Amino acid sequence: MTRPLRKIILIRHAEKPIPEQGVLGVDEFGNADRRSLSVRGWQRAGALVRFFAPLHGAFAHGAIERPDALFAASPRSKSQRPVQTLRDVADHLKLDIRQEFDSDGDEARLIDAARSTATVALVSWRQDSMAAFARQLVDGDVTVPDWDKRRFDVAWVFTRERRAWHFAQVPQLLLPGDRPEGIEASSPTGETVDG
Repeated sequence: MTRPLRKIILIRHAEKPIPEQGVLGVDEFGNADRRSLSVRGWQRAGALVRFFAPLHGAFAHGAIERPDALFAASPRSKSQRPVQTLRDVADHLKLDIRQEFDSDGDEARLIDAARSTATVALVSWRQDSMAAFARQLVDGDVTVPDWDKRRFDVAWVFTRERRAWHFAQVPQLLLPGDRPEGIEASSPTGETVDG
């Protein structure tokens, strides 16, 4: 019997190309690909392994746990980036990445799948629908901010306690330039966790 879902960790896919600034996307072989991560994005994807599976078991923050299920927005449309962001984590943890969910409207199906298969789920999603995903998950229990399109360096952690969801933001602090604060909340009910 599967234990009930008690935590969803939501991250934005890692850094993407910015052609107007000369930042290109590359696939895992180094070939130019506008649908893939940038070089910095690949660096973040690699660093996420130790964020979710620390060498000596000490997580960077108490809200982070080792996931037992991985989900990424479907690569069928837009980009490969959500799946690429989790690939190294999946390989290290020996988990499959479920990627049959589209980031434009499949949030409820993904949440149902996580409830039926995971205790701690890690979701890599697209910025333009992250707040919608989070709001559908918490169903009014907490207020979440809109995702800042400039940020790739935060984990949103939703923990279920009794019948309510609790929300925390955990800065990843994995790469130079990562910011130590969460994304500014539009309401004081979102808890920002430093460090």
